[in-house]
Amino acid sequence: GGEIRETDYRCLTLANLKAAKLTTEANPDSVDVLRNCGILPENIVVRLFAEMSSRQVLPNDFYDWMKLPISLFLARGVNKFEVHNEPNRMQEGYGFSWKSPCQFAQWYSAVVYLIRANHPGAKVGFPGLSPGPTDAGKIDQQVFLDTCSDVIGLSDFVCAHAYWTDPALMAHIDHGGNWKRYVKYNKDVYITECSNPSITEDKRYKQYLSTLTSPVKAVHFFVSSSPAFPYEAWVSEDGIVSQIPYLLR
Repeated sequence: GGEIRETDYRCLTLANLKAAKLTTEANPDSVDVLRNCGILPENIVVRLFAEMSSRQVLPNDFYDWMKLPISLFLARGVNKFEVHNEPNRMQEGYGFSWKSPCQFAQWYSAVVYLIRANHPGAKVGFPGLSPGPTDAGKIDQQVFLDTCSDVIGLSDFVCAHAYWTDPALMAHIDHGGNWKRYVKYNKDVYITECSNPSITEDKRYKQYLSTLTSPVKAVHFFVSSSPAFPYEAWVSEDGIVSQIPYLLR
């Protein structure tokens, strides 16, 4: 999600990856390094990311924070932007910047309008949602999707998040196959977060790729490195590369 280290780039090369997802916390110059790793700008998705917990963020404010990164990434050939992240979670703005899926749809529409009005080359993606039913920290993903169907229709593409621990569930619609919920929108689907968060380094990611069909355009496995997610990180905090990228080759 943040700045990319040399070992992060190394694991991308080891896995022979052809696509990447960044956030607006990353330096736009990362695009040039990714190109040298074999990942072209047209195969990069950038998530427009901001801290949204416990405060109200208006569409104009969000756009004002994002307009410079959007311009810088566009100048480097990246044109796909995921607008925010998991808006059905309280940690990501639910209950503060919007209090219902309908209010998020209005918020999203306003942000998309500002992006398209000021950055005509940009393509906007409806953000991936936190999978699963309503709990203490989020509202049901499917309820959110159904309410936002009109603004999904206005998007250039949609993003999905998918997780599993049992390999038998990697294609199940409630787990690794969560992207199947989005097929009905007739949009390209980018799986912008995907992982097996179990302790094993044999994540079966290569097997997972074989379960994907159209309209999935790319899958972005979580995460190259992060101290908060040690079982999912491809590179440890002390720079040791796990078996994960090797097993994807």
